[in-house]
Amino acid sequence: MDAKYSVTGNEYDDDPDDELNEHWHEPGDPDGLVAEEERHSQEQSLRPKGFSGANAQTGEQNGKSKRFWKVVLGLLVLIMAAGAAYWFGSQRAAVPAKKPVGQTSQHSQTTQNVIAPTTHYDSTIYAIGIDYPNNWVTSDTAQKLTITSPNIAMQATSGQTTGHITVTIQNQQTTLVSFPTAGATASLASDKLTYKQPTAVQRAQTYLSYLGYTSGNELDALYLTGDNGYQQSQTIPMTDVVKGNPLVSVTFSTCGVSYCTKGTPTPVALKATSWQNASFRTTVLNILQSLTIN
Repeated sequence: MDAKYSVTGNEYDDDPDDELNEHWHEPGDPDGLVAEEERHSQEQSLRPKGFSGANAQTGEQNGKSKRFWKVVLGLLVLIMAAGAAYWFGSQRAAVPAKKPVGQTSQHSQTTQNVIAPTTHYDSTIYAIGIDYPNNWVTSDTAQKLTITSPNIAMQATSGQTTGHITVTIQNQQTTLVSFPTAGATASLASDKLTYKQPTAVQRAQTYLSYLGYTSGNELDALYLTGDNGYQQSQTIPMTDVVKGNPLVSVTFSTCGVSYCTKGTPTPVALKATSWQNASFRTTVLNILQSLTIN
């Protein structure tokens, strides 16, 4: 006989079908505690070890810190790369470029292309002063003052040659040796020169005339002709030329010794068309324009 207790008095109902006591025989989860505990256990197993709310906040801060230092490191790398590029560039610019083998920085120069420093000469005999290149030579006598160039290439009527240029200053003359009796021909139109430092007794300007003795295609001599200027091919009488005081001329010659200091120079006639491009043209004009008359 099964025991049965009632809830009245001191009696209890010990019915084996009592649902409240089933867990004593077959454990269950009448209160939901077991299920809650299992869910909590699963959440703990899915969450990384040591990860909690506080840890999550710390991890987020650590992530931001790592990103910040990555940016700083990247900027430093860029700055260092730019500095290295600038340094290497400046080093390359400082190194002079190599010249090809056999190349030099200087060019050979012929005598007539070398511009020599000028020197000044005062003649007491002719009461004049004049400037000329210091590689020319002077000879000052009672007959004439001459200033002679070294050997210079020139285009003569007979072809290319080397010769000397001579600037001659004399007192006023009555006749000129070798001057054609019928007069010379103006191989080029006269140029008007302006003296650089004229004195109180000197004109400010003068004509420079170009004379051919046998043909209008050649240039035998240049003369300062004062107020007299001539057109090309015009006849130039000797009486006009000898009026110069002092008488100043430029001639061309060859000779067997340097500067024609000894012996008799041989006159040379230039091609009239070669004068404008002659390498010595500017030098001759500068000498004539430097003339001062006292």
